[in-house]
Amino acid sequence: KAKTLGATHIVNAAKEDVVDRIREITGGMGVDVVVEALGRPQTFMQCTLSVKDGGKDVMIGLSQASSIGEIDINRLVRFRVYLNFLSTIKPL
Repeated sequence: KAKTLGATHIVNAAKEDVVDRIREITGGMGVDVVVEALGRPQTFMQCTLSVKDGGKDVMIGLSQASSIGEIDINRLVRFRVYLNFLSTIKPL
């Protein structure tokens, strides 16, 4: 269905390494923007590794309260990757 909606490439996480495939498709650059909508620690890490230098990670997926996602902080700082967390919770 993604192709019918205009996708130029499709990555099947069940059959291939997501980060490697995205790097291959983009000539090693990574994508401009990535959206994490599943709320899984694995997809959180895949997103941070798939975005290009200076790109944006948008995290909207909700996970279990006890879930912990790992992140390569040095990559985020050195390559100016921006994390955006979207929430419907209003700040105090």
